[in-house]
Amino acid sequence: MDIHRLYAILWRLAGFRAERMALFCRTFALTDATTVLDVGGSLAVWQLLDLKPQVTLLNLDADHDRADYPPNVKFVLGDGCNLPYEIDSFDIAHSKQHD
Repeated sequence: MDIHRLYAILWRLAGFRAERMALFCRTFALTDATTVLDVGGSLAVWQLLDLKPQVTLLNLDADHDRADYPPNVKFVLGDGCNLPYEIDSFDIAHSKQHD
């Protein structure tokens, strides 16, 4: 089983991350058209939402199975300390300290 799918199942059961992501969506008024750069992010977190913003996951780790990514999520191999994007390329830039 893919570890990210396992995390998604556990996070749904716990409810904490789903509630935190719902608060994030309300706070920033996310829609399906909102573009989000998630630095160091995980697909599992974005799967907790009913809406589908346009998410770019930027990570140092290339070992993600991107074949299972939904159409609204894109993976980019990169360093959060040296972003390959111009200012204002996304509506929201997101990164969090890992638990």
